[in-house]
Amino acid sequence: MNKIILLDELTAGQIAAGEVVERPVSVVKELVENSLDAGADQITIEIIEGGNSGITVYDNGHGISQEEVSLAFYRHATSKITSVNDLYSLSTLGFRGEALSSIAAVSRVVLKTKPPSEKVGQRIEVKGSEVISLQAVGCSSGTSVKVSDLFYNTPARRKHLKSKGTEAGLVTGMVQNIALLRPEIRFLFKHNDKTVFHTPGSGRLIDSISAIYGVKTAREMVEVNATKGSITLAGMISKPSINRATRQYISVAVNGRYVRNQLINQAIDEAYGGLVLTGRHPMAVLKLSLGQGQVDANIHPAKMEVRFDRETEVISFIKEVIRNQLKKEILIPTYEQRGAAKRQHEQWNESKSGTVWTEKYMDGVLPVQKHFESKNKQQNENILSEFNVKTPAKKLQSDVFRDSINDNSKTNTREASASPYDINARIGNAKVQNSEPQTGFPFLHVIGQLAPTYIIAADPDGLYILDQHAAHERIIFENLLAMMDSEQKETQMLLTPVSLELDYKSRVLLQENLWDIRNLGFEVEEFGADTYVLRGVPAHLSTFKGEHDLTDLLEEISDLKKDKDFYLAFTIRLACRTAIKSGEVLSLSAMDALVQQLSCTNEPYTCPHGRPTLVKLTQQELTQMFKRTN
Repeated sequence: MNKIILLDELTAGQIAAGEVVERPVSVVKELVENSLDAGADQITIEIIEGGNSGITVYDNGHGISQEEVSLAFYRHATSKITSVNDLYSLSTLGFRGEALSSIAAVSRVVLKTKPPSEKVGQRIEVKGSEVISLQAVGCSSGTSVKVSDLFYNTPARRKHLKSKGTEAGLVTGMVQNIALLRPEIRFLFKHNDKTVFHTPGSGRLIDSISAIYGVKTAREMVEVNATKGSITLAGMISKPSINRATRQYISVAVNGRYVRNQLINQAIDEAYGGLVLTGRHPMAVLKLSLGQGQVDANIHPAKMEVRFDRETEVISFIKEVIRNQLKKEILIPTYEQRGAAKRQHEQWNESKSGTVWTEKYMDGVLPVQKHFESKNKQQNENILSEFNVKTPAKKLQSDVFRDSINDNSKTNTREASASPYDINARIGNAKVQNSEPQTGFPFLHVIGQLAPTYIIAADPDGLYILDQHAAHERIIFENLLAMMDSEQKETQMLLTPVSLELDYKSRVLLQENLWDIRNLGFEVEEFGADTYVLRGVPAHLSTFKGEHDLTDLLEEISDLKKDKDFYLAFTIRLACRTAIKSGEVLSLSAMDALVQQLSCTNEPYTCPHGRPTLVKLTQQELTQMFKRTN
């Protein structure tokens, strides 16, 4: 049996560092928070190769006195608190005394510092918790910390770091969040000697938002400021028209400390309920202030988590303040932002006006038509133009079914003259991967559309309900996979190239995955130092919306590693984003095309995420539901 021993300082330091320093972004966070606690109003952060090769943080704070420099690298040495009672009235970001010691335990650290009151500064070099040198130097007032050889003595941790671009993106996100929440501080952030952003330090939040997210976004932000008892919420939130695919653009500080809190994020999303689409998230920069003793930040060494004494009250307050502020605003989107919603609304109205009802149907179902004359037919055709369906020689059952009803009609949708956007002509001339339906897939005739979200179809054995989004997603996914396996990439060139306005993180992702994205059929090229131009999209994706969809995709894949699964994960997300959505009104010919192409896919019964594409109600089940006797 092993004896209990006291671990040496090096081993204890590396264990503690494992909780505080997980990756380069952890180092940056701890050093920037030290600068803020030092009273700095100018902070410069420089990283090399995503922080893997070097991190330097400069500040003009009060510095460290000569006699305290070496003490700063001891574990649990801090100037922030003096007793356990101070934990309940924290006014600083740091308090555990673990940051510098943990960083120095797994890297090489060179620190230079000088208080304004001293004539000479101090330089100390520490590697693996061991002091290499300590000497007097000339330097400006404040502190600079340079970190290199990160995880040199913990190769397992260094091996599991992500790509340089991903690590740079994580650091950028962290610095952006802190800079947004401290608009009174002038931040300068550089990567590989190139300025990523700098904030003016004017104290005005709108100025920091403009510097980081751009003037256009800043103009769509709304100020919030409310107090209830000892709780105060202040900051800015976006109008519903400005939303993102992830929650990365929600920045929250609790008593001055940047935190990630699932309950707060959920409260913000719920406040926007009904105002943004499901799966979309607003932008927000919010400062939550609570009285002493009402929040506990001593949950984890990283200090990113907090607990509230009156959690329910705090969360309800956040939701109420945001919702009330949104009610005060005029939330009419601009013409460009209204486009999609307006077209969808018009499509619904016009499709109803162009429908001749053959008999009474329940509200919300689009029935069999004598003559479909939707004025918005072009969008319908564009939505499904990528369906590679081969018109069979044998007449579809749905044709026979409709022809028997429409025998008095002189014009049939399938016999309409072809236009450049005629979906039937484009389907008939398209190349297909599989021209024959999968064995066992039912031979369906389409009856109509419900919601409009579901396609109602039937065969002699029963009734089928198809999820149009899941079905379309499966079709696009398999077409993209087939295209990637082929040598020829099918690209639809845009009439007008689109300039991509990407933030730094998205630019890094695009540059890192440019070859893969081009291999999918995107035509993207660099246009200047920080700008890209989108000239073409995959031919199968006629519904792809260019700049916004590509930007969202880059945001969504930010957590993906560059490995053998990249193609699969990216393609699934691309298929989901470009598939027709709930609420899209489809013509009968478009629904027929979708059902037939789905029957020709390799796995027609589920979407790439595993959700079913169709469900069935047999005649026996219908008989039982209506309590009929055989």
